Amino acid sequence: MKKILILLTVLAVVLSLCACATDGSNALKENDGRSEIGTTNNDNVDSEEINAPKPGMAPVTPRTQVPDGYVGIYTVEDLLKINANKTMNYILMNDLDLSSYSDWQGLLNNAHFDGNGHTISNLRSEKSGLFDECNMVTGLILKNVEINFKYLEDRVLLPDFYIGAIANTIKGSLTNCYAEGYISVRELSDDVCDIYMGGLVGYAANAMISYCTNDVKVFYDTYEVCKNFIDTICGGIVGSMCNDNSGLISYCVNNADVYAYNYTDHDDGMWLDYHGICGGIVGEATSNITIDSCVNSGDITGSAIASGIVASLTEKAYDKSCIIERCINSGKIEISKEEGRVYPTYKLGHKASGILGEINNSNCLVYLGACYNLGKICGDFKDAGSLVAYSKSDRINIRDCIYVNNSDYKENALSMDGKGGMYPESYNNKEISLTEAKEQFPQIFNN
Repeated sequence: MKKILILLTVLAVVLSLCACATDGSNALKENDGRSEIGTTNNDNVDSEEINAPKPGMAPVTPRTQVPDGYVGIYTVEDLLKINANKTMNYILMNDLDLSSYSDWQGLLNNAHFDGNGHTISNLRSEKSGLFDECNMVTGLILKNVEINFKYLEDRVLLPDFYIGAIANTIKGSLTNCYAEGYISVRELSDDVCDIYMGGLVGYAANAMISYCTNDVKVFYDTYEVCKNFIDTICGGIVGSMCNDNSGLISYCVNNADVYAYNYTDHDDGMWLDYHGICGGIVGEATSNITIDSCVNSGDITGSAIASGIVASLTEKAYDKSCIIERCINSGKIEISKEEGRVYPTYKLGHKASGILGEINNSNCLVYLGACYNLGKICGDFKDAGSLVAYSKSDRINIRDCIYVNNSDYKENALSMDGKGGMYPESYNNKEISLTEAKEQFPQIFNN
């Protein structure tokens, strides 16, 4: 909890800086639907003057009466009845304990589930979070989540596999929620193709996620012989975000580590490929997305791509826009190279960065503004950046960002001279020494 409060204080400084600055991204005005995008002038601000919203889940005062249009949930038996009527609105009226269920089967709800500030604890499952699919969830607390994915021979799986502690898939909104525990994948089969794992949500479609906090560790480690190509996409808040129109993640905090080592091989011994793509907030985004005022403090480790905020903007994001602003990474970013394991070459190159890992299409419009990378970047590979590691697109605007001179971290730190604001449209970015960072952000570096 102390770590969370420290990071919230630092982000409040950033938000205050941004609130008094001018617009710096005219190129994106037509795409993001907002009148302006705030930037920072990198000046110091007295912390006593800060009056900005804080990210993460805020306390909820539970209602004692069921509101009109809702069905009250008082027991686990009531919770299970959701599947019988998926279109009703529900409100949680008591704390619930799921410890009597050894393999929880995810719920389905197409309306509103109001957690009402109550806690659901001890969820155990081999395939699902609390919801398999849901529309809108608010005010929910999950504690002691343990999801251990296991393949069973009689289980029929879809080509893609999604998993998150609150929801495997969400198609609406997630607001003011918290989850704590772990999600682990260690076993695979040839029936599984792509795997999307998020601390809170596995897959989000046209969704808005705001004021949420994640303490669910995400862990994926397989060393299997598989016939099928496997993408492994992991994020602290959401694994994959796909939007026909636009998606938003704002004021969210990830404190948990995200780890993915993925290796696949043809039966004939020829290398197929491997992925292990990890982001502190989002694993991958495939179309219009805005990520605003989010914080990552977890260590992010991938066998292909690792980044503090977003790992990958995929080729599906062609002719779309992405805005990442007022975000902070303080976690360690690392490309995994496990001792004694085969380390084949990822076809697009290994990448690590503090904010955005890769822009894997040539026509994506990207604005990166007022972001801070204070984390250490580790590895011995080519594509790395304090802010952005790699871009196929030249339609990228990086401005008003601060990043630590990575070489100052010394041990196992990748030298990235000139790779802070590394793309053409880069303005007013500032590299600071580790000593300066410790002086400006003592709350982070002294804990």
